[in-house]
Amino acid sequence: DNQIDTSSLVDASRHFDESAKHTPLTSEAQSIDPPKPNKPRLPPPPLPKASNSLTSIYRTADPSVDEHGRVRSFPHVEGNFPGYFFIETGHVDGIGEAARDLISHARDALGPDRPFHPIPAEELHLSLSRTFALRRHHIDPLVATLRDRLPAASRRFTLALRSGRIYSNDDATRTFVGLRVVDPDPLRPLIAAIDAALAAYRQPAYYHELDAHVSVAWSPGGPPSSPPPQLP
Repeated sequence: DNQIDTSSLVDASRHFDESAKHTPLTSEAQSIDPPKPNKPRLPPPPLPKASNSLTSIYRTADPSVDEHGRVRSFPHVEGNFPGYFFIETGHVDGIGEAARDLISHARDALGPDRPFHPIPAEELHLSLSRTFALRRHHIDPLVATLRDRLPAASRRFTLALRSGRIYSNDDATRTFVGLRVVDPDPLRPLIAAIDAALAAYRQPAYYHELDAHVSVAWSPGGPPSSPPPQLP
């Protein structure tokens, strides 16, 4: 089995990350002294990136379809920050070989001409929420709420990944190949805490029937049948 160690799920105050090309967010105000005469105002210093396991990514770009055929799940709205929560799985032993096997089985199930794009190891993750969108002034209160709730819901546990399955996103614009979590019960307190925090902003809860998984590859377009075909 592939093992995921989640021992770093402790301090929610450090769990918010952004990719280098997006604007950093922080829950702590920064102040800059007024500029002196004849001296330009300096920008705020750059904020360090977090590197802990529980993360939310905020995007501000507006491509409806990217160069690989990925379609935005909802239209861009100026001032909204889409994101989702997830656990970074990183370089799990054996996951590369498992991914290659799953892609081969997926091509057998969906057709040999179906293009699949492997997900880089550094981007592998286990989702804990649906995609949501918040106004900027709602982000700090959400951070504060999760600082209070996540430590109580966090404890050390290990997850095993075993069987494969084909998934589709909600609007059937992408198909995913994923490794399923054998026992997702340790994730339920985390998901419940996140759902409760997001409910205050009328954001959707995570899927009622929990099928926790780590997607290892994706393909443009939905699967040809519903539910998607199973993998051996």
